[in-house]
Amino acid sequence: MSRKNVILLIVAFVLIHGITMGIDRLISRGGKQESPAPVSSNPPVVATQQNEPQKAQQKTESQENKAPKEPTLTEKGDSCYKAGDYAGAVSYYTQAINAGTDAYLKRGNAYRQQEDYTMAIADYTKVIEDGKQRKKNIEERKRRESALNNGNNQFSSAMYDHWISGINGKMADAYFGRGYIYSYQGNVDDAIADYTKSLELFPRYAMAYNNRGVCYEQQGDEGQALANFTKAIEADSKEALFYNNRGKIYRKLGHEAEAEADFAKAQELEAKQ
Repeated sequence: MSRKNVILLIVAFVLIHGITMGIDRLISRGGKQESPAPVSSNPPVVATQQNEPQKAQQKTESQENKAPKEPTLTEKGDSCYKAGDYAGAVSYYTQAINAGTDAYLKRGNAYRQQEDYTMAIADYTKVIEDGKQRKKNIEERKRRESALNNGNNQFSSAMYDHWISGINGKMADAYFGRGYIYSYQGNVDDAIADYTKSLELFPRYAMAYNNRGVCYEQQGDEGQALANFTKAIEADSKEALFYNNRGKIYRKLGHEAEAEADFAKAQELEAKQ
């Protein structure tokens, strides 16, 4: 064996011995950091402790979502109104209005319950005038879009009708409320005019027919009174008041059989309530 080969064998022996001794020392010292991780077919298990704050936050957010929401000013006013606290209702509705919410109709109703008719009429009139302007704006927008898009509006006719319907509903209630006050104050002609406007906006407004019928009866027009009470019944056949009112007109006109039938129907409905 040549001298060169002998030297190579010595170097190889030293290297192998050194590696073996190093591994033994690592094992004896628990040198786990140096050993390769075992291969597994399962995905790595991620430590969960670092995620606990995030999970806690998610739990808190979930609890917050389930917690009852703070009532709005309008909702607080509604609660007061239902409880008969009309002064409290006026206060909350006024705050809602000052904050930019349209609560004039509800405040008008609360004022009416307080018999503050001047303020109630002012709020009802505000609803009516605002409604007219909003409808005008919607119609103008519809017209402009139709002109710009060759008759194809961005919103469908059904959407425009929905907006108009909502405005009409509020205006009908405002006319009704104002008509009620006019009637109470003895201003029968203006009351009839407002009830008529209410019915033009909402043709199945049973109470508006009834109240207009009362106004006609006060004017001595039993024919119109009878027609309006009949319309009220057609719109809402479950209301005993309408049958009682019509029965009184039938009796006044000498139609006793019809009157008795209406009174009997009214008693039947009252018994179910």
